[in-house]
Amino acid sequence: MTYDVGSDERLTWWTMRVQTRLRLVGAPWVHSHRARYPGLLVLRNGPRTPWQLSPLVVDSASCVHRRVPECLSVGALRAHLESKARALPSPGRRSVLLCADEPTAANWELARTAGGATIHADRQGEAHCLSGEELEEGDTLTVFAFTRPNYNGGLASFPQHTLLFSHAELPPYPGDPSDTTSSNGTWASSSGGAWDPAKAVFVAPQPSNGDEYGVWHLETGHLEHPTLLPPRKGST
Repeated sequence: MTYDVGSDERLTWWTMRVQTRLRLVGAPWVHSHRARYPGLLVLRNGPRTPWQLSPLVVDSASCVHRRVPECLSVGALRAHLESKARALPSPGRRSVLLCADEPTAANWELARTAGGATIHADRQGEAHCLSGEELEEGDTLTVFAFTRPNYNGGLASFPQHTLLFSHAELPPYPGDPSDTTSSNGTWASSSGGAWDPAKAVFVAPQPSNGDEYGVWHLETGHLEHPTLLPPRKGST
């Protein structure tokens, strides 16, 4: 997902649908420009907007006018929405909250080059998903991607992209009675087998699915619903 994040604090969210059954394996990693990245949340089959997730938020303008503490910064909003997501019931599943970043992990730091120049150096940070959790075809994933100017705040326009990567197993899963591929390692494996890039699953918002896309500017309360464009052909 690629989008402009400007130089203010924002929450951008979008929905997308899983197109094939799979099982998450191991720890995920996030690819995003750290100059604007302070974290993300991913909900499975849960609320699709921040106000659906938290009655306290109500709507973007109301948060600003009432000076609700949870709406005054992306850090406070992220923590509030995460706590609400963790508290949601999820019958038959471990949690509605499928993935989240670790807010205490550094995403960038000041560093010095060999020539003595001071630069902003991106760091990987840390994220967690429910390892071993199965996703079913048609499951809805809602991404809450938070942005703020960590550095280079003078850039009024800043193209951002947010990609969450994870290893996954595709059925038949290793050890299932129907599994006939374990011996030759053609399934994706985290325990000695070979990961097969040809089996990569790319999940992205699709306008044809009725997927949603919204942007909330925290300082002003301004809300946008930009036109959602389909992924470029050949995107992976």
